[in-house]
Amino acid sequence: MQEIWDDIRLVGRSFAGVVELKQRDGSWNKVCADHFWTPQVAAVACRHLGFEGTARAKGRGIQQNEEHFSMLQCKGSEDSLEQCQSVIANSCSTNREAFLVCAKPRGVKGHPANCSDRQFLCMSENKCIPSRWRCDYVSDCSDGADEVSCTPSTDIPLTSNYLRLLSVTGQQNEGILQFNLANQWGTVCDDGFDIVAANIACKQLGFPYGAEKVKSFGGGNGQIWIDEISCLGNETSILECRRNNFAAHDCTHAEDVGLVCKTSPNPEGCGVPKIEPKIRRIVGGHSSIRGNWPWIASIFLHIPPMSQEQFCAGSLVNDEWILTAAHCFDRTTDKRDIRVRLGEYNLRRRDPSEQTFNVTELYLHPLYTKASHDFDIALIKLNRPADTSTEYVNNICLPLASEENFENDYCFVAGWGNTGSTDASKTMVLQEAKIPLLGNDVCKSIYRQLTDNMMCGGYVFGGIDTCQGDSGGPLSCRRNGRWEVGGVISWGNGCAQVMKPGVYTRAKPYLQWITDTLLGKTAPSTAAPAKPLLNSLFGR
Repeated sequence: MQEIWDDIRLVGRSFAGVVELKQRDGSWNKVCADHFWTPQVAAVACRHLGFEGTARAKGRGIQQNEEHFSMLQCKGSEDSLEQCQSVIANSCSTNREAFLVCAKPRGVKGHPANCSDRQFLCMSENKCIPSRWRCDYVSDCSDGADEVSCTPSTDIPLTSNYLRLLSVTGQQNEGILQFNLANQWGTVCDDGFDIVAANIACKQLGFPYGAEKVKSFGGGNGQIWIDEISCLGNETSILECRRNNFAAHDCTHAEDVGLVCKTSPNPEGCGVPKIEPKIRRIVGGHSSIRGNWPWIASIFLHIPPMSQEQFCAGSLVNDEWILTAAHCFDRTTDKRDIRVRLGEYNLRRRDPSEQTFNVTELYLHPLYTKASHDFDIALIKLNRPADTSTEYVNNICLPLASEENFENDYCFVAGWGNTGSTDASKTMVLQEAKIPLLGNDVCKSIYRQLTDNMMCGGYVFGGIDTCQGDSGGPLSCRRNGRWEVGGVISWGNGCAQVMKPGVYTRAKPYLQWITDTLLGKTAPSTAAPAKPLLNSLFGR
């Protein structure tokens, strides 16, 4: 059957996404990534969309079952898809859908840019942008020329609070997303609306922790104001994201966006291991059971070409973030030197449960100094989200500001640090131990430099303690059936000595700094050259 298409769209970003062709009946078909889907065809598709330069034809596994697929056939010399042919099929033999990446528009030097009839010239930068980017309420030219002389005007006044959630369940943090334009409340279509856009919308709505998920709450009413939204993640408003003109859509109210916004910094399901810890009585501890502490991270110093050295630990508090100690990075703050491993158990053996990450950013608390043990807390951002669907990797919960401090409780420590007084006693298998928390009045009689940001844990008669190599690891404390990070392993005088308990950085005083960092409101630490020693005399 011959297919006559009316338009093409990319579901994803403005220059890359899954390819869909619009049919005469208004429906959209995905393109099958079969043997016809070649770089030559991709180049024609990009030219049709108003891009020039290189194009990449990719494929990805089909995300959901479709009734029909388009098979797009081009010779490669065509100027637009109108000159190509396509047929409709009931299935895609490769089970892969076409994914297109077009070259981003760039300025031309030395001579005026020669734009096609499918492009618009940004004179200030001497570059050609797709014509469909003109009058879309997003300035793609540096001087905003693409948003001038638009009909209707793109300068439509908005109400100051143009977003709201229409609650369906009675919960104020979830419901149908509504948008107000010209004093009329309408809805947003879910085409292209993903968790990235949801995070931006939830933050605008006053939920600082972003979105938990995009969820359908049924259809709303009124005008469908926004369609084909595509956000990068660094926007402060959904109006900064690319989208269609207001009210330009091909949706029904069955596609209205619904949101569930987070009311807590903690991910859903945090602090609950899939393998229930079997606690037995690190120095004086015992080998742990694999999966007992799925949030513990092993932090390595990567020494090219092949060597690596485990020197600290941390806690997975969000799928992309590790909480640890600032003093771990007295040796280096160069993120290129650091590797993080989750699901680790035996340092000598690689297991399928392990996930290894590079570090994209390192955040030391701005008040931390090497001369003081105070403010000994840091955050590491991973280069990708961790897979928490396994039984060996999960987040630990942060304590909530409304909760009481952990005082006179028993908590648990785990790590790969020394089990004796020398580096030769370093363990390869994850150790664990149960320790009591000591009141700060008792602890201050031992350590005069103790501050309210710290707490002591351990036995006054010694024998069980953390040690060098355990730094940054979690003090895991249980509350209401889930595990919270009560503190971060920080320092001490020796290991497991009489009247010398370990000292931990309390997590609760730093909740605001942690939250601000997770939301991108703090600046990362600058890199410093490596030094020969991993830790200070007292650091763990």
